[in-house]
Amino acid sequence: MPEKNICIPVKQFGEIAREVRNIRVELDGCYLIVDIVPAKVIGEIPEFQDPDRVIETFDDALENILKNARPIVEADECLRIVFDRVQAVLIQEECTDLHEDMGVLETRYPFVEVENSIWRDRLEDFEGGDDRDLKHYSLFSMETHIDILGYLGAGRWIKNMGSGQAKEEV
Repeated sequence: MPEKNICIPVKQFGEIAREVRNIRVELDGCYLIVDIVPAKVIGEIPEFQDPDRVIETFDDALENILKNARPIVEADECLRIVFDRVQAVLIQEECTDLHEDMGVLETRYPFVEVENSIWRDRLEDFEGGDDRDLKHYSLFSMETHIDILGYLGAGRWIKNMGSGQAKEEV
C-alpha cells in the first residue's frame, strides 16, 4: 500500500523564499483566490555587544531576549493563486488540529500538494472522488494552516497591497 499524505512543494509559480507572514483567502462561487504573503524583517540586527553581561533579574533576562528583536511584516509582493472548482476548504489557526486523522504534517515549504491524501480519498465518486485531477493542497503561514480540495489554476507574483486591497487579476 502506498504511503499516505506525501507533501510535494508546489513551485511552478516561483519559489517562496521566506516564511509566510499571511495568507489571504477570497471565495467567489467555486473559485478560491489565495494570496500567499512572505514575511519581511524590518531593520538590521545589531551585533552582540556584551557577551559578559550578567543576567540577575527577570527584567534583565527579558531585555536580553528582546534586544535583537525586529518587527516581522508582510513583504512587498505576494503570490496570487486561483483554485478552480473547489470542493472543500479547511482554514484553522496554527494550534488547532481539526483534521488530525488526515495526517498532514507541517513541512518546511509553505505550499504543498498532498499526494495520496487521506482527506482526498474520502470523497465518493459522485463528489469528485473519481476525478484524479482533483488535488489536495496545503498552505502554511506563521499563524494559519489551510487545506484545499480543488483544481490548481493560474498563479503569479503581484504587488502586495495589504489586506483587502490586492485586487489585481491573475
